[in-house]
Amino acid sequence: MIHLGAVCVFGEIIKRAGVNPKLRPKPHLYLSLMRAFASQGDYNMVKNLHKRLWPDSSGAISLALQEEADHLLMEAALNDGQVLQTTVILYLLCVFIFFK
Repeated sequence: MIHLGAVCVFGEIIKRAGVNPKLRPKPHLYLSLMRAFASQGDYNMVKNLHKRLWPDSSGAISLALQEEADHLLMEAALNDGQVLQTTVILYLLCVFIFFK
């Protein structure tokens, strides 16, 4: 189970980054939190982290990192019992890749 303190610290980092953009977390911090929540099946938290990965993180987001974030989103949906949502995510990823 993810420690509530880790989420509080992450939130504090995000708040302080509003004042100082150099404090914005790196993408790997988002992925670490997403991994922990995905394994627990907390789809909503993973979805929120996935949505905020691009605008709130600093540093480069490689294609491999984005792919892992997408997979974690699907894993969270599956672990949360949202099979239909997983199918929609997978379909959108396939369409994105096909038309890229």
